[in-house]
Amino acid sequence: MKKVGFIIILSSGIFLAACGQGTTPQDAEYEEEVTGDEETVERSEEESVNNDEGTEDEGGENGLEEETTEEDMDGNQQSMEEEQVTDTVLLYFSDQEVMEIYYEEHTLEVDSEDQLPVAALQQWIEGPEHERLTSIVNEDTDVQWVEEEGNTAVISFNPALLESNLGSTAEKHLTEQMASIMEQFGFSQIKILIDGEEQDTLFGHFEGGETFSSSEEHHPITE
Repeated sequence: MKKVGFIIILSSGIFLAACGQGTTPQDAEYEEEVTGDEETVERSEEESVNNDEGTEDEGGENGLEEETTEEDMDGNQQSMEEEQVTDTVLLYFSDQEVMEIYYEEHTLEVDSEDQLPVAALQQWIEGPEHERLTSIVNEDTDVQWVEEEGNTAVISFNPALLESNLGSTAEKHLTEQMASIMEQFGFSQIKILIDGEEQDTLFGHFEGGETFSSSEEHHPITE
């Protein structure tokens, strides 16, 4: 009986030891499944991060901003080109002897149509292209603005206009030329201001508040 008991005890110990050290097939399969799932999750997260980084590098925020900026610049440039106005006007000048007034064509390019009167007068001050014609206006004269009062173009110049070297005939040529230029923009007469204010006299012979109209028919300059 002692031998049988000893054998039973020994067998039980071996069995318990085997149970403690070994792993059942079911346990091994479960561990493989858990490990595999963890590796799959880790790979999926790594691939997602890599894809996000690649998207930002290839066409991310910087790329969109640059593309938008270029489109905006192109749009602004196109808008500016569409707003520009090109027109041909007649500018009037005296001959070298200040005996007759002739006109020649000039092309103006401005940002908007309402800038044409100022641009025409400023181009007139810069002088003619034809060698037989001359400007009688002080070259330092600037056109400050042109405003509409009914059918009158009120023109403000800087004080340099009054320094133009004019005799009585040249004074008449000056006002006649300005009135003829403004007539193209729908004005039947002009009034001349200096720094936005009426003067007591203009050039010594005209009253400051006087208006002037084009009273003669002029001809183009010919060769």
